[in-house]
Amino acid sequence: MELTSRRALVLVALAGIIIPGVLDFTLVQYGYSGVGSFVWTVGYGGAVIAVWYGWLRPLDITGDTGESRAWTVDADDPTVESDSTDRDTASEEDDDR
Repeated sequence: MELTSRRALVLVALAGIIIPGVLDFTLVQYGYSGVGSFVWTVGYGGAVIAVWYGWLRPLDITGDTGESRAWTVDADDPTVESDSTDRDTASEEDDDR
């Protein structure tokens, strides 16, 4: 059985959330609430770090660098129809007021 990414995520969830939660509950029942809180915090924090390191860190989630002009209209491009007549008409209407 190969350890796929989905199975690894389930394993991290089990090892990092459920097991520390059960240990925390057991320790609190026996009067060791401080130790239980520590165990839960370290287990949950370890799971969060494992998820970040294994799945989130490798993602390329950078934003726009500003170098792409694919979505902008070039005013000097003759193939793009300009609506400058609409703007000229609107500015003349503003002048009449």
